[in-house]
Order: sequence, then C-alpha cells, then structure tokens
Amino acid sequence: MKKKKFLSVLATATVFSSILASSVYADTSKEFQAQMTTSDVHNLSTTPPGAGVSTQGENPPPSGASVHDLSISPYNYQVTEVGAQVFTDKFLKGKTSMQISVKDWKYSGEAVPNDSLVLTVFTKSGEVKLQKTLTGITSSTSYTFTGLTSTSEYYVRFAVPRNDNKYSFNGSIS
Repeated sequence: MKKKKFLSVLATATVFSSILASSVYADTSKEFQAQMTTSDVHNLSTTPPGAGVSTQGENPPPSGASVHDLSISPYNYQVTEVGAQVFTDKFLKGKTSMQISVKDWKYSGEAVPNDSLVLTVFTKSGEVKLQKTLTGITSSTSYTFTGLTSTSEYYVRFAVPRNDNKYSFNGSIS
C-alpha cells in the first residue's frame, strides 16, 4: 500500500513539474520574442554576401525602401566589417534632431589606425543635408545632428579612412 501511494505521489509530482516547466518556457519565449521585436538590429555590411543572402548597407536605400520612425523607436545597427563606407538600409524620419551613437569601435589591419569616422545625413533624394567628422574615437562616441524636418526622410552614411584597415562598430540612431 505504501509503495502504491509513493508511486502515485511521484507520478503527480512529475506531471506537475512538467506543466510548470512548459509554462515557464512559454513565458520566456514570449518575452524573448517581444524583446526581439522592439530592439531589432540592422546588420550593415559591405562584405559580398553568400549565396541567397542580401547585403544591407552596401548602397544607399533604394527609393522604395521602408522607413524607420525614430519617434517610435531607435534604429539599432551593427557594422561587422567596413573598409570604406556603409549606409543605413532604411530611410529615417520622425525627429527634428538625430543622435548617432557609435560603440565598440575596433579596427583590424596592418596600417596605422586612423580613428576617425565621417557621418553624413542625406535627404531621400541623395543631397547632403549634414556632415560631421568624429576623430579620436577610442571605443564609443556620439553626435547629434539638428535642423531636420520630422516629416522628411533621411539616410546616413558611415565612412571610415581608406587605409587597408577594416573597422567594426555598432550603435543606434535616435
């Protein structure tokens, strides 16, 4: 009798712990999906893609590209390797100022590093609106452009020195 009671309690505990574990897993996966939706990172690259993979950022966004509204959320980006220039893959709008942060600045190569980065804001039609050269970057920096129209669409170019080095960095535009 004691053995049957013990097995019954053991079976009940096993069923309860499985239900609890699957419920925790479901809640965790919902939180993870919500975080991914609100903090998407745009991987910008000039490296040729593999078969069937599109490169984002190699050229300015095409005229039909989607628009990211900075008044709703920041545009997060990551540049894994650039030797000349890279562009945002979407048009940006929604604010009269645009703060561009650059984090985790690194370089690789044989040439003496030139820790400068030229940020250029273009209008949708390709005209230079604003430009700033950031120098002496050690690991992170930021700059705020002002004088924008919140309803106009812009895109950003990140240009590094052409000295045979490759640079990587990430950050956000808000």
